[in-house]
Amino acid sequence: FYWGKLTTHGKELYNKLYSFIPASRFMLMRYPRWKYAMMGWENGNNFPTNAQPVTAATAFNGSQQARLGFYDDNFAGDINHYGFFNSWEEPERQFTEADSKYTLMRGELSASTDFNKENGATEMAKYHFTTFHALGNYETGSVLVGYDGWAETAPYWGQTGQYDQMTKKLGYRFSLISATLPSGSFSPGAAFNLTINMTNSGWSGIVNPRNFEIVFRNTTTNAVYRKAYDGDGKGNRMFLPRDSETKTLNVNTTIPNNIANGTYAVFLHLADPYPSIHDRPEYSIRLANTGIWEPATGFNKLNHSITIIRSEERRVGKEC
Repeated sequence: FYWGKLTTHGKELYNKLYSFIPASRFMLMRYPRWKYAMMGWENGNNFPTNAQPVTAATAFNGSQQARLGFYDDNFAGDINHYGFFNSWEEPERQFTEADSKYTLMRGELSASTDFNKENGATEMAKYHFTTFHALGNYETGSVLVGYDGWAETAPYWGQTGQYDQMTKKLGYRFSLISATLPSGSFSPGAAFNLTINMTNSGWSGIVNPRNFEIVFRNTTTNAVYRKAYDGDGKGNRMFLPRDSETKTLNVNTTIPNNIANGTYAVFLHLADPYPSIHDRPEYSIRLANTGIWEPATGFNKLNHSITIIRSEERRVGKEC
């Protein structure tokens, strides 16, 4: 492949790489027009009018279209990001804005320009950036050789408040608004339905699958029991709020069958589903609220407790 067009050999290479990547993961492409080529949407030198961005209905369905994202190597050099959007301009920008809402988007600066200095945060928000390759430290001005533009743009982002937005809004940023949980005593296997109001102030939603677990921890023994909830069949990627969305999550689950008697604190654990890193806090989602994160476990406190009494204990108590 080369700058303007993805060649036949380029397609073969990308398809080979794609075949090695786990079905839940994304592959990034250098230009949107290369995604058109991969999907057979090419239309000569014209914008392919049959190009279809990923939608809420087609997102995270395992298809190649749903798993191809972008790496913007010339982020915001100008309105077309120095060729990232080629010469089709507005139609391609509109396509990428819609497509990146449900795919993976990241990039880096190639040079400092008036456009990226003034519009860095705006462009990241528009195209739903999940990560950004910061090639230096804007506070010290130290940069990698060949990327001196970073020393000009990043301090400007810091001075104008854009850098603060980026650190808080790249990807997702979930906050708990409220949670309504049932109270009292429960038997193992009993219904446990809760309502969680959550907002996402980030520029994108989650991209990789995520466990949604209600955790019950015994306040005396610290024994932990979990109930995982699948809200959408897509790794909770559409169940949890997407970018700039506030959502009510209705979770209808049950008390774990093997839970022992006792008093239990209740938590929310948004864990990585891979067993090797499931219990590592650094791979769990930390809600943006203050005072509810447990750094040792990766749990988010719901500030609620319940009592478990097994049915045989209830019967004895009643007879007495």
